[in-house]
Amino acid sequence: PSQPLCWWGDGSSRVQSLYAQDFVASGGVWSTEHGRGHYSFWGAPEHTLTMEVTPNHTGEHFLQLVYGNGAGSIETGVTAGVKRITVRNEQNAVIAEGAVVMPHRRNWSDWGDSSFVPATLEAGRTYTVVVSDGVNMSYLDHYRAYEGGRGGGERSSNDVNIAELKLLFMR
Repeated sequence: PSQPLCWWGDGSSRVQSLYAQDFVASGGVWSTEHGRGHYSFWGAPEHTLTMEVTPNHTGEHFLQLVYGNGAGSIETGVTAGVKRITVRNEQNAVIAEGAVVMPHRRNWSDWGDSSFVPATLEAGRTYTVVVSDGVNMSYLDHYRAYEGGRGGGERSSNDVNIAELKLLFMR
């Protein structure tokens, strides 16, 4: 049999990271709690995170957020984080967009990786990535009576801590 080979390359050479200290944030609070720099109390409908990225590779990529979500038990998904990622090229045209999901973790210090948004990117070009609000279950009237944690009653909750954006080069 062949030796195992990491898809992401030696030293994760196919993964490019942008860290929270380089984001332009509207809303949330800068924090270094929970073991890494991030925006906390972030996720209200008017909040956004904006970043400029210049890929190292040309081709298909997955965009993924590194997040913390201690808003509820892992047995419920009412306050699982749901956000939109929009990617714009240098002419401000939308070239990719989609939702990412960030399920509950054991606590706020337990960091995880979101689902993916695919985008075809060109090395050396600069793209603007904006993370904005999505709709989770706590926005639905049905969950006003929810009493299992945040997100019930009159106030929805879609807060997550965001520490990093990853560009995962696929091919």
